[in-house]
Amino acid sequence: MLANQSLQGSSSGSTKNWNNQSTGRPNNFVCSHCGETSHLKQWYYEIIGYPEWWDFSKKEGASNHMTRDSSRLQSVHLSPQSVISIANVNDPCEIKLLQYYLAAEFEMKDLGQLKYFLGIEIPRSAQEISLSQRKYVLDLLTETRMLACKPVENPIKMNHRLGSFPNQAPTDIGRYQWLVGYSLCCKCCSQLMHTPSKEHMNATYKILRYLNGTPGKGLLFSKDGVSNFEGYTDADWSGNQTTRRSTSGYFMFVEENLVTWKSKKEKVVARSSAEVEYRGMAHGVRKLFWVRSILQDLWIEHAKPMNLYCDNKSAIEIAQNPVQHDRVKHVEVNRHFIREKLDQNIIQFLFMRSESQIVDILTKAVSGRIFHHVIGKLGMIDIYAPT
Repeated sequence: MLANQSLQGSSSGSTKNWNNQSTGRPNNFVCSHCGETSHLKQWYYEIIGYPEWWDFSKKEGASNHMTRDSSRLQSVHLSPQSVISIANVNDPCEIKLLQYYLAAEFEMKDLGQLKYFLGIEIPRSAQEISLSQRKYVLDLLTETRMLACKPVENPIKMNHRLGSFPNQAPTDIGRYQWLVGYSLCCKCCSQLMHTPSKEHMNATYKILRYLNGTPGKGLLFSKDGVSNFEGYTDADWSGNQTTRRSTSGYFMFVEENLVTWKSKKEKVVARSSAEVEYRGMAHGVRKLFWVRSILQDLWIEHAKPMNLYCDNKSAIEIAQNPVQHDRVKHVEVNRHFIREKLDQNIIQFLFMRSESQIVDILTKAVSGRIFHHVIGKLGMIDIYAPT
C-alpha cells in the first residue's frame, strides 16, 4: 500500500504540476495534544489517528494518505520511515504554513524538495518526474559481488521449471535466502526459500545480472492530464509446477503513467482459464476503483467509463452476460461485483489479443524481445544513459 500510494502521489504530482516537499523527524518528539514524549514511530500513529487536528480528512483504504478540502488543496503522505511528503496544487506558502503548524507540535526538519524516498531517487523537470532505484541496485550488486558480472537481457529464463522436485542438486541455503531477501527477487525464487537447488541459485544470479545491465532504469511520469484511466489484467492458468495454482496480475494507468501493479499467486486451484482470468478481472476492477477514489480526494474527477483490457473472451462474456449459468457459480461473488459496476456504466471491458498483452511479464517468463517491448510500453527509461 505504501509503495502504491507513493507512486500514485508522484504520478498525480507530475500530472497536476504540484509542489512536493518532504519533512523528517528525529526519533523523539513531544506532542502537546498527548502531553507526553513519544518514541520511535509513535508520531506516525498520532498524526494518522487525529487528522482533524490539522484540518485534514483520511480516506478509507488509504490510511497513510490525507487531504485537505479547500481551494488550496493539499495532499499529505506519511510513512513510518520518518518522512512526511506534502503536495500542494497552487500555493507553496500553504506547505510552509502546514510545516509551521507541525513543527509547533513535533520536532522535525525541512528536507526540501522530495529527491530520495524509501530507496527511490526522484529526479524531475517542469514536465516530468522519474523514479529509479539506481543507488539501491548499485549497492546491491556491490554487496553481492556481482558488479562485474555479464549482463543479460531479461531477468528469468523462458519456459523455466523452477519448483520443488526430488533429487535436485542442493545449494547453500543461507546464501540463497540472503540473496533473495536482500534483492527482493521475483516471486518464483522467493517461493522456494526452504528447499532451494542449484537451479534456483542460478536463477537468482540471472536476476542480478539483469539488474547489472539496467541499474538506472526507472518509471517516467509525464504531465499528460487525467482524462483516461485504464487497466490491463492477465493470468497464467495452472502455471505453478508444484501446486498447479495460477498467477494473476494487473497494470493500472492514468493516461500513459503507470501508477500501480501487482502479481499474485491465487490461493486455490482454478478449474479453467476463464475462472482465473475472471478472478484477475475482479482484482483489476477493485484496483481501478481504488485509484479513482484516491484521485477524487485530490479533486481529479473522471466521468467516462474506465477501460479494463483482458485477452480472455470467455471471461469477458461471463462479465457481460446477465444470465446466471451453473458453470460460473464458483465465481458468483465476483460476478455480482463486476456486474454491478457494468450496470452503473462506470467500467467497460475490452478484448485485446494475447500477443499485445503487457501483463504477461507479471504472470510468466517471456522472451527478451517481448520483455523489452513491454518495458517500453510501461514508460520505463534510463535517464542516466548517455544521449
